[in-house]
Amino acid sequence: MFAKGQSGNPKGRKPGTPNKATRTVRETFEAVFVSLQSSDKASLRVWAEANPSDFYKLSTKLMPVQVRAEIDHRAELSNTDRAARLASLLARVAAREAEAEAPKAQSTGSAQSAFGQR
Repeated sequence: MFAKGQSGNPKGRKPGTPNKATRTVRETFEAVFVSLQSSDKASLRVWAEANPSDFYKLSTKLMPVQVRAEIDHRAELSNTDRAARLASLLARVAAREAEAEAPKAQSTGSAQSAFGQR
């Protein structure tokens, strides 16, 4: 048997690399999506404008949870400024969480019907 964490093919695909079928499906889906965006009736933009609440709920689910940031240590902030920035950030996070947990009954069917339009 192999040691824990080792595969039978040490020169094989690296972890996290999609296989050929997954990559092909993603590329095909992207090509179809891009071609649909040229339509004035079935684009994501048109649906988003007609359903802004549903669009923002969906977009928050597609955004990465982890965000990388660089901090400028040269900028000295007072404790008051730090507290104000932290409060603002926490309010934005709470608002996104509240939107994500809103009842799904309101959006049932609207996203499905938008993609079925021609």
